[in-house]
Amino acid sequence: MNYSHASANLIRCGSRELNRQHKATSILTATHKRLLKVLDKEIESINKLLTKAVSEVTEWQRTYEILNSVPGVGDVVPLRCWESYLSWVSYRHAK
Repeated sequence: MNYSHASANLIRCGSRELNRQHKATSILTATHKRLLKVLDKEIESINKLLTKAVSEVTEWQRTYEILNSVPGVGDVVPLRCWESYLSWVSYRHAK
């Protein structure tokens, strides 16, 4: 499984799109809203895949629970950590 920082890239795309939306003419505002909605759905889909992958390995689940228990961290940071880790593992195995 290779996530290649997919959701992080999508989040950056969403930030850029949101910035463009603020500067856009009223004609393009609806287009930017549609693009943002698609990006949000893709991020949600990747988060579900990451959550599933983490839940299938006991050690990963425990680490996720520890990270998630830190006040102010929430679900996003542990998922980004696992996304980075899984990308690194995929890279190491590809060599």
